[in-house]
Amino acid sequence: MNNPVIYIEQKSYTKSELLISFSEEELFTLGLRGIIEQSNTYYKFTFVGVVSVRSVAFAVIPKIYTRELKESALLTIKTLKRYTKTNRHLFDGIDFFNIEPDNPECSELAIAEFLLEDFQSNGIYTYRDRLYEINGNGDIHWVHTVNDIDPIYSSGQPVYTDTINHTIIEDIFNLTAAIQKWGLNYISEKYSVFLGIDLINFDFDYEENLSEIGNPEQLINHLLKLLQTVYTDREIYLIKSLIFLIRSKTGALENDMSLYGTKAYSTIWEDICKQIWKYKHSKNSYFPRPKWDILGNNYESKSILLPDIIINDNENNTYLFDAKYYSLKFKSTLSGEPGYKDILKQFQYQQHIENKIEKAIGNFFLFPANEDEFSELKEDEHAVIINNIILIGDIKYELYPGKKILIILCPFKDWQQMYLENKSLEVTNLKELIS
Repeated sequence: MNNPVIYIEQKSYTKSELLISFSEEELFTLGLRGIIEQSNTYYKFTFVGVVSVRSVAFAVIPKIYTRELKESALLTIKTLKRYTKTNRHLFDGIDFFNIEPDNPECSELAIAEFLLEDFQSNGIYTYRDRLYEINGNGDIHWVHTVNDIDPIYSSGQPVYTDTINHTIIEDIFNLTAAIQKWGLNYISEKYSVFLGIDLINFDFDYEENLSEIGNPEQLINHLLKLLQTVYTDREIYLIKSLIFLIRSKTGALENDMSLYGTKAYSTIWEDICKQIWKYKHSKNSYFPRPKWDILGNNYESKSILLPDIIINDNENNTYLFDAKYYSLKFKSTLSGEPGYKDILKQFQYQQHIENKIEKAIGNFFLFPANEDEFSELKEDEHAVIINNIILIGDIKYELYPGKKILIILCPFKDWQQMYLENKSLEVTNLKELIS
């Protein structure tokens, strides 16, 4: 795949644009799974990640980007993988990161990554068997020799004129290897571009069509039998992955669509912001649970108010951040902004914390910006550049006199990369903004 298919989340596409890559049936399937939504004559993707519908694999990148670039897709996929390694709170119907080949919801992209990495580390699967022969080549197998051969005794000591020898036979031209070679070619062509791997020119012969190797049902039965004879985690996962791949390719899975990604990239943006500001779960209990008194009995709510990010620096200053995954626009009119409930909630957080600690805190909305927007804003005389982030203004509300939410624009691509490299910023650079 030299020209990857890439779309942008929430961008409007006409049906004719999408039918270049998909059939009518595939477009219907995307809508059925909630990956795409139709509004009038336009379609919008509501998912970020990699999707495979039968033979077509494509990527959907975050709505912050304005151009369908391979570089943006690779970076985004890496942030998704990074997120799943450190976060276990994934949500059914929203997050799709299953990597277990036993599960029909398993991502074909995850299987592709494993098979390619396994091949680079271990090569083609080799079938090993032991051959036992009387007086054959190889080492003497004394257990079998003693148990199965009658010795001649000399001076009371057994002498074995015959021995059972064993050799290990390695077969790299076995059926499992043929399936693996087919699978490597199939997933390399389909997914290597989304894994940042150059299309591999394999130095072995392989069948491009699975049917040339055998009947899919027979191939699966062969692998299931082999599964009963292997014990290492690597071999078990390899064989299960090949079974999954055959079922996926032949339409034998419950779902004919494979997903790796999320319908809520906002959670990844929040996680990115937490790392950038070195956030650790606050030990300060600023927000206790609501207490209920009903007919003489006392109860506590199970839910609790929890802001995205609260940080205290070494000088005991407090910073309150809310990661806002919005495409904020403000050229001629304001659009793409958070709703008033989000704004009220952030002011309420600020007021409660300030009343509790009896001092002013910094209150910030963190909006992502693409490279073009960020570069243009750097030249604006009203923008304040602080450590490669830009303060563009604030939000005030009469219900909270004397308080404000500062609006910070963050370089989206740079912060994605910092997230991968585990880099951060010093929050003390913002202390002058507390008032």
